[in-house]
Amino acid sequence: RCGDTVTGLTGILTYTGGAYRLQPTETVPWVDSNPRLLTPPTSSGRLKFASMNVLNYFTTFGGSSDRGASNVSEFQRQKSKIITALKGLDADVLGLIEIQNATVALQDLLTALNSAVSPDSYSLVANPAGGAAGDVIRTAWLYRASRVTPIGPCYADQDSVWNTPAPLRYPLAQVFEEVSTGERVLACLNHWKSKSSSSASGANNDQNDGQAAFNEQRRLQSARLHVWLQGLVSTVGDQDVLILGDLNAYGQEDPLDLLRGNGYSDQCERFVPGDYSYRIGGQRGRLDHAFASSTMSTQVLSATHWHINADEPAFYDYNMENKTAAQLLVNGGTAFRSSDHDPVIVGVSLAPQPTSYAMWEASRTWAPGADTTVMGDPDLDRLPNLMEFVLNTSPESSSLMQLPIAQRSQDQMHLDYRSRVQLAGVQVIPQWSENLIDWHDITSTSSSGAVDVRTEIRRASISTQGKTRLFMRLKISQP
Repeated sequence: RCGDTVTGLTGILTYTGGAYRLQPTETVPWVDSNPRLLTPPTSSGRLKFASMNVLNYFTTFGGSSDRGASNVSEFQRQKSKIITALKGLDADVLGLIEIQNATVALQDLLTALNSAVSPDSYSLVANPAGGAAGDVIRTAWLYRASRVTPIGPCYADQDSVWNTPAPLRYPLAQVFEEVSTGERVLACLNHWKSKSSSSASGANNDQNDGQAAFNEQRRLQSARLHVWLQGLVSTVGDQDVLILGDLNAYGQEDPLDLLRGNGYSDQCERFVPGDYSYRIGGQRGRLDHAFASSTMSTQVLSATHWHINADEPAFYDYNMENKTAAQLLVNGGTAFRSSDHDPVIVGVSLAPQPTSYAMWEASRTWAPGADTTVMGDPDLDRLPNLMEFVLNTSPESSSLMQLPIAQRSQDQMHLDYRSRVQLAGVQVIPQWSENLIDWHDITSTSSSGAVDVRTEIRRASISTQGKTRLFMRLKISQP
């Protein structure tokens, strides 16, 4: 396993086939300096997001478009290892990368995984309109319904940058709502253009700068992803964005610098500087990433990789070629070398974020034809939508029992009212008057407790001394 060490090695140095080899003449004193982790590193936070490249998980064999296992026997070996790895991840939201773009393959993996993790099973996020890819492989989201709920459709960007020079994989974005809190996140799963030089031309040729072929294509994909996600943020009404997946760019390459420049922070580098997920040609680096928007970054509590693949010899994979019967028994059914990429794991605790009326309006599923403007009143309870937003009540069922309440206590008059936590773009000002004409702001309020994680009760108070009568109201406006 890569990372193991040896000292005092004695042998004969040879040079054949363009490579040096050391042929030991004595017992090799190996030191297990990079031991296998049988379980993933501990993840912090209430929710665990993960993504894993499943190394061409195909249920068909021998066709011109088939990849992965060569036959049923190899596939069973591959499947056993992949399911063991995915079960070990124990994620609440799980992104699959490099799975066959076919319903049969998705259902095969899902059925096997649910059999392994029962009863806390996974569901498959529905396909986006227009499909998930033009390629023979795709990405896919799985989720545990006990932990999160997908809100709205799954979105796929079908811009030409994902279809050049040949059909590629679309990024998939889905809003997930945490069951226990109602908080939401927009999660985006990716598999960008590979570094293979096949069919590369012009600016996409290897520029000999260490970034390999198609770096320009990945730059374009990075820039496009930001533009697309900004549009989705407006559509779904949530600025908390988590980008996961195999970006086929190492940690300091141009496409990732573009993500950083557009306001997304590198969570793996933040928590485990210098971490890696892939190894080739004796070098290792990080192709599998987690990036977060500025509002989301504060809710990410951990990010790391489970090193079950990159450090393992390819000999330990599912392939059966050039292996004896005894060798085929080695490492079978384990998570180790189940793929060539290490999975990425992100721990998250979602929290209320600043929410504007526009974000709230976009995040709701309204009845067909409902008036969603600030002064609209779909439930006809005489409370406009703007007030429903501030009070955090439903605009489509009567909220009259949740209106602000004024009450007197000794020489004080109090106005108690519900208020959404983390309001943005709205002014909420309690006021008092003695004549219903001249109104005065109450500038100091206090919290009287929480209704739920998104709603609190606030109290505004005014002295009754010297006043013959007193009226109170709540003024709500958009600057």
